[in-house]
Amino acid sequence: VDVGFNRSDSSNFNIGIDYNRMISDKQVSAVSRRDRLTDSEGFDAYMVYHTRNNKYLIMGNFSRVKQTVVDQGGIDTTGGFSYFDQRAGVFLQSANSGFKKRNYHFYHQFSFDSAFQLFQTFDRTYEEMGFYIPNPMSDKDRSYFDNFYISQDSTEDVNTFTTTRLKTGVKGTIGKLFYQGYYQARDYDFKYAWGNQDTLNFATDKPQTEGLEHYLGGRVRFAVNKDYLVKGHVEFNLNGNQRLGGDLVIKDFDAHLIVQQYEPSFMEKAYLGNHDGWINNFDRINTLYVDGGYRIGWKNGHIRPNLKFSTITNYVYFDSTAAPAQVDGTTTLIIPGLQYNMRLFDHVYLSGDAVYTLVSGNTPEAFPMPQLSVHANIYYNNTFYNGNLEVQGGIDNHWSSDYYAPDDRVSTHQYFLQDRFNVPSYLIADAYLNIKLTHAYVFAKMNNLVELFTQEGYFTAPNY
Repeated sequence: VDVGFNRSDSSNFNIGIDYNRMISDKQVSAVSRRDRLTDSEGFDAYMVYHTRNNKYLIMGNFSRVKQTVVDQGGIDTTGGFSYFDQRAGVFLQSANSGFKKRNYHFYHQFSFDSAFQLFQTFDRTYEEMGFYIPNPMSDKDRSYFDNFYISQDSTEDVNTFTTTRLKTGVKGTIGKLFYQGYYQARDYDFKYAWGNQDTLNFATDKPQTEGLEHYLGGRVRFAVNKDYLVKGHVEFNLNGNQRLGGDLVIKDFDAHLIVQQYEPSFMEKAYLGNHDGWINNFDRINTLYVDGGYRIGWKNGHIRPNLKFSTITNYVYFDSTAAPAQVDGTTTLIIPGLQYNMRLFDHVYLSGDAVYTLVSGNTPEAFPMPQLSVHANIYYNNTFYNGNLEVQGGIDNHWSSDYYAPDDRVSTHQYFLQDRFNVPSYLIADAYLNIKLTHAYVFAKMNNLVELFTQEGYFTAPNY
C-alpha cells in the first residue's frame, strides 16, 4: 500500500501526508498461506510555507517507520529436504526482530538576496532495534546459540539511539558559484540493551555513549554549464575526525574523491546482549576513495569505462566468530568496470554494466564480494497513438560469480565472515512489461525465469 494526499491552500502554503505498508509471506516453513515473514509500515506528514516576497521559507516534516521480521536463522535441510523445498525446516522457531524510527525535521531560511541567505536545520531522531525470543524459549531456539549472558528462558535485547542536531549557516549564489558554510551541534545518546549489567564488567568498561559533538563544514559548486562542473565539500568534527570530497565533470569525463577519518560504531566498540558480548579499544578508521569514468559514443549509444580505487586503514569487520575485529594496516580495493547503453535494432535496446573486483593488502578476506558481476537489460521500447501509449518490455539479467558471502548473525543484525558455505554463481532473469497510457501506469513482472526450468532459486547469504 502506498498512498498520499497533499493540499495547497494558496501559492505559498502546502501540507501533505503519506502512508505506506509492505508485507511478505514466508518462503519456507510456512504454516498457512498468510504466514508473514515481514511487516513494514510508515507514514509522514509535511508542510511548506514561504512569504509572498520569498524572503522567508520554512519547511518541516515528521516521519515514523516500524518494521517486524521473523528471524528464521536460515534454511535447515535436515530430513532430506532441499534448500528450495517449501517444506524444509528453519533453524529458529520463534525469534523475531523489530525496528522503529521517528524523525522530526525542520528547515527555515531568510534571504537577503540570491548571494546571501541565512539558514537553520533542526533534526530530532529516535531509533530502536530489538531482538526477541519469547518465554519459554524452545529447545530448537536454545540449541542455535552458544552463549546465554542474561537469561536461559527468553531474549529481549533492545538498543536505542537518540540524536538531536542543530545546523546554522550561510549560503548563496554569486554568478556561477554556489557556496555554503555552517556550524553544527549534535547531541547523541546510545543505550545498550544491558548497559548496566556487571556481566563482562560491561557497566564499568563500556565506552562513553552520550555527549555533544561540534562540526564545521562547507560546500562549493562552480558550474560553467552542464558540461563543466566542479564541486567540493569539507566537514570537520572538532574531536579530530573529518570528511572532505570533490567532484569534477569535464564533458564526457567525470571523477570523484572522498577522504575521511571516522570512529568505529558503538556496536563495534562494545555490545552486551543475551547471546553476544564484547568490549574493544579500536583505532580510528581512515579511507581514501577515488573513482572516474569516460563516456564514449559507440554504435547508436555509448559505453563508459570506469575505475574505482579505495584504500581503507584500520577497517573494522565482524570475523568468523560474529564478533568485531580490526584490520592491522591498509587494504586496497581496485574495481574496474564498464557501463553501456546502446540501440541494437529499431526500438530494441541493451543497457547494463560489468564490474571486476580486486582486493589486496592486509586481511583481504575482510571484504567478501563476488569477483565478477554483470548486469544486462535487453528491452523493447516504443510509443503509439501520437505518444499517448508507451510500451516497454524485456528481460533484466543479473549474474555474479561464486563467493563466500557473509553470514547473518540474527541476534546482533550484523553480517560476519564465513568459509564453510560457498554461495554459487547464479543468473537472475526477470521478465517485465511496463505500459503508460496518458496518466495511467500498468506493470507486470515475473522474477527469476531460470527457476521455471531448474526448480531452484539462488542464495543471498549462507542458508538463505
